[in-house]
Parts: sequence; structure tokens; C-alpha cells
Amino acid sequence: MDENITFTAKLNSKYEINEGVMIFKVNGVTVKDKNNKPILVNVTKNTASLVFTIPDGWSAKSIKVSAVYSNKNYERLENKTTFNIIKTTPKFNITNIKLTNNSISVKGKLVDEYGHYVRGINGVVIKINSL
Repeated sequence: MDENITFTAKLNSKYEINEGVMIFKVNGVTVKDKNNKPILVNVTKNTASLVFTIPDGWSAKSIKVSAVYSNKNYERLENKTTFNIIKTTPKFNITNIKLTNNSISVKGKLVDEYGHYVRGINGVVIKINSL
């Protein structure tokens, strides 16, 4: 995938909130930085946003997202939602064809529409002359 999605959490209050942090979770797992530390997003004007990169290999499905607000002066707040990864059309890019005696060898790369490898167990059917 390597596509980005922006998570935005807004606190409903008649007062402007410029303190505390928001932690985002994806499928119950806290979003972390490259050093494996939780990403704490500062709340400014009642809002916290985080750009999340969808990792390569995630399949088309519904993804759960939680936003957890933390502040020493208030109780913990949490809200949940989902986003959907839509199915893409894979492509089989042939890289080599070799014919020897009565056999043929076809090598290629199975990729999604973004050029990323399709992960998991997949089947490919090769037709010759529509047979």
C-alpha cells in the first residue's frame, strides 16, 4: 500500500482545549514511530491529527481506529471508528519466459495497482491461445 490516511480527532467542548495528547490505535495497537515509541499528538484548538501510512501487504478489509485523549486534569476519553481498504486489481507482470523441450517456464511479479507485491497465497492461471 504505502498510501497515507490522516486521522483527525476533535474534542467537543464549549471551551478551547490546547493541552493533553491524543494517542491513535489501529486494530487495537498503538501507532508508534520508527523507534517503536508511541506517537503522542498534542491537542491544539480541540484537534489532533496524525498522518498514518498504510503498510504494504494489508488486504482489503475494514480497519478499526481508536483515538484516546489523555490529560492529567481529565479522565481518559476514547472514540472509535473504522476505515476501509478497498480491493484493487492485481497485475501479473511477466519478467521471463523460457521454453525447453515440452515445457514452458513463466516468471513474473504479482503486484497491486500501486506496484507493490501482493502478499499471501495466490493463484495465477496462464492461458495460451485462450485455452
